[in-house]
Amino acid sequence: MADLTSQEGAVGDLPRISQADLLARYRTRVDLSRKWRESEGYDNMWDRMRDMYAGKQFANACDEDRIAVNIAFATVNVIGPSVSVNHPKITVAARQMENEDKATIAEAVINYWWRHYDYKSEFRRAVKDSLVYGHGWLKVGYRYEERPVPLTDQEFADMFHVAKGQADEYAADNPHLATDVPTDEQIAQSIPTHKPVVIEDRPFVERVSVKDIFVDPECTSIHDMHWICQRIVRPYEEVKADKRYPAGVRKNLKADAEVTNDWRDPSKKYGDDVKRVTIYEFYDLERKTLSVFPHGGDAFLVKPIPMPYTYGIPFVMLRGYDKPDEFYPMGDLEALAPLQDELNQTRSQMVEARKQDIPKLMYRKSLSAAAIDALKSDNRGEMVGIDDDTPFDQLVTPVPFGPGNAQLYQHSETIEADVDRISGVNEYMRGGVPETRRTATEASIIQDAANARAADKLDQVEMVIGQVAERLLQLAQQYLTGQQVVRVTGTSNQHVWVPFSRRDIEGEFDFTVEGGSTQPMNESFRRQQATQLLQAMTPFLDSQLINVPALLQYTLQYGFGITNPGRFISQAPPTPQGPDQKMVETMAYKDTPPDIQRQIEAQAGLQPSSIGGSSPAEQAAPSASGQVGPDGQPLTPEVSPAMTGNDPASLGAQATDRLNK
Repeated sequence: MADLTSQEGAVGDLPRISQADLLARYRTRVDLSRKWRESEGYDNMWDRMRDMYAGKQFANACDEDRIAVNIAFATVNVIGPSVSVNHPKITVAARQMENEDKATIAEAVINYWWRHYDYKSEFRRAVKDSLVYGHGWLKVGYRYEERPVPLTDQEFADMFHVAKGQADEYAADNPHLATDVPTDEQIAQSIPTHKPVVIEDRPFVERVSVKDIFVDPECTSIHDMHWICQRIVRPYEEVKADKRYPAGVRKNLKADAEVTNDWRDPSKKYGDDVKRVTIYEFYDLERKTLSVFPHGGDAFLVKPIPMPYTYGIPFVMLRGYDKPDEFYPMGDLEALAPLQDELNQTRSQMVEARKQDIPKLMYRKSLSAAAIDALKSDNRGEMVGIDDDTPFDQLVTPVPFGPGNAQLYQHSETIEADVDRISGVNEYMRGGVPETRRTATEASIIQDAANARAADKLDQVEMVIGQVAERLLQLAQQYLTGQQVVRVTGTSNQHVWVPFSRRDIEGEFDFTVEGGSTQPMNESFRRQQATQLLQAMTPFLDSQLINVPALLQYTLQYGFGITNPGRFISQAPPTPQGPDQKMVETMAYKDTPPDIQRQIEAQAGLQPSSIGGSSPAEQAAPSASGQVGPDGQPLTPEVSPAMTGNDPASLGAQATDRLNK
C-alpha cells in the first residue's frame, strides 16, 4: 500500500493522496507554469530587457555601423539609486502598551541586522530587477548552521575530570560493581574530540532570479495563488552528500544541468566536469505544506511537511507597474523599449549619412598613372605632369554633393524628450543642464512633478522593506536560540552593546520605514531647508514657545550632518531678574488703584493700608522688642522687601497666583 502524506494544517476538506501521485501533480504544475511563461512571451521579454540594459540591443551582427545609445541603462541607474541608495530607518511600534520596551529592542535589532548582514545589497538587486524585468523577488528565511571544532586541552581536561568524578561516585555507591567502572584510559577514549559550535543563527534575506520562481498560472496576485515554487541548481556531489535528504533518493539522483552562459537557457551548454542537479522547493498553499523534489526521479528529497514559517511562504515580491488581471507587472524598460530601438536607428542613420559627406574627385581617364599618383601624394610642391591640352579645371573637379536635411536628424532630441516623459526622469535628475534656462519657480515645478513619480516608487520600496522587517522579527521570535547582542548608537554617537534573547522581542508590532530614509541625501537642499527653518523661527527665539537648544541641535544635525551637535551647544544659566525689571514691577504696583492695592494686601495676609500710610513691607517687618537705641526709642531693624518677600512685585505675583488658583 502506498504511503500517504500527512494532511495536518490543510485548508478545507482536501482528499488524501499518495506521495507518488502528489509528486507527479507538483511536477505537472511546474511544467504548466513554464509553458505558460513561454507562450505568453514573458521569458523572451525578460531576456530582451536584460540585454537592453546591458547594451546588447542588436539581435544580429552585420557589416553596417550600428550605434546603441543606451538610454535604458541611464534611466534605470537614475531611478534605482533615488529610492534605494541608503540603509532604511525602520520604526517598530508596539500594538499593546506593555510591549513598548520590547518594541525599542526589536527596532534596534532589525536596523542592526539590516546593516550588519548587508541586507541592502540583496535588496538593491531586487529593486534593479523590478526596474528591468518589472518585478523582483526576495526570499526571507532562517539559517542555522553548526560546525564541529576540536576541543582545547583545558576543555578536554575539564570533561575528563567530570567523567572521572561520576565514575568514582558510582563505584563508591555500588562497591559490588566497582570492577565494571571504566578505567582512566577508557574514560579518556570515550570523551569526544570535537564540540559543535554555532556558525550561523540568524534570519537571511537573499535575492532570487525572476526566472527561478514559478507561480500558479491562474493567479492575478500573490494573495490568490494556490502554489509557488523556487528552482535551485546545486552541484551534483554536494546534493549527494547532503544528509538532510534520504540516502536512497540521493543514490538514484542523476545530473541534469551543466554550466551554461545563461544557466536558465539549456540550449547554451559548455563542457564542464562539475555536474549539477535541478531541485524544486514547492510550497502548496492549499495543503499548507513544503516539499523538495529533484527534476528527475520518483521520490521526494523532502516529503511534504507543514509550513516551516509562521507567516507562510518566504517570498516577498517587489512589483513595478501592475497590469489589470495579470500577475506579472511591467517595468520601466518595457515602456521604453520602442523608443530605445527608434533612438538607435536614428543614430545609426546619422552615421550612415556621415559617410556620404566624404569628398570625392572626378578626373579624365586621359591622365597618366604618374599624374594620378602625384595628385594623391601628400608631398608638398610635387610636380604633376599633364600631356593633354585640356584646361586644368576640366581635368579634375570635385564631385558635387548636396547638403543633408538637418531636421531629419534632430529626431533624436524628440525621442529623448519622450523617454523623459514616459519614465518621469527629467534632465535635472540625470545631472544635465537644460539648454533652455529656466527660472527657479519653473525648475521647482518640474522637480515636483518628477517627485510625484518617484514618491510612488518609493512607497512601493518602503512597503516591501516593512514586510521584510516584519518577517525578520517573526523568524527571530520563532527560531532564535540563546542570547545575542545588538549594537545601539546613542544620541552622542556612542555605541552600546545590548544583549537580548527571544523573550525580549516577543509581541506584535507595526513596522514602518521613515519616509525618504533610503533616498540619497541632497546636501545643498537639506542645508537650505534647515537654514530656512532657523530663519523662520528667529522671531520666536526670545519667547518661551521654542526650545532653542533643540532647534540648534536639529539644524546642525539635519542640515550640516554633524553627528554629535550637543558638544557645540551650551546650556545658558537662567537670567536673574534685573533692577530695571523690578523697578517696572514696583512702579506698576504703585500705579495700581487703592481699592486694588487693598485686595492685593488682603490676599497676601497683610493689614489694609491707607493712601500715604505704611507700605506692605513696613507692615511685614518684624519688631525688635527689647532693643533700645541711643535715643531711647525701640530699634526697628531694616528689612529689605526682597528679604521678606513682601515687596510690591512679589505681592503682585503672589496675588496673581492666588487669583489664578
